[in-house]
Amino acid sequence: MSEFQTPERHARLLEYAQSLTPPAGWKIEISGDGIPNPENDLVGKVRDYPLMGIPLYLLIDPREGDITLYSDLSDGGYHQHWHGKFGDRVPIPAPFDFELATGGLVRYPA
Repeated sequence: MSEFQTPERHARLLEYAQSLTPPAGWKIEISGDGIPNPENDLVGKVRDYPLMGIPLYLLIDPREGDITLYSDLSDGGYHQHWHGKFGDRVPIPAPFDFELATGGLVRYPA
């Protein structure tokens, strides 16, 4: 465990995140990162974004060409997730209600 990943620091950050009010109209978080951080992207954000009231979380992994959409926010968590690959059409639910074309996304070199 690094000096930045202590239980005390995590508890303080979670308390701070819960105190935040997302900007008016903020309905989706899109995250794409060149350095994979599964603990942050797949655990921390999936846990914390619902607590912040963000109903949609779209995770784009340019190294693997993966796309994951977390949605159906209720009871403090996401209850649906859709998984696809670059080139698939991502079904973005209401309030947007459209399909996101991902054919133009470019994978990072391995």
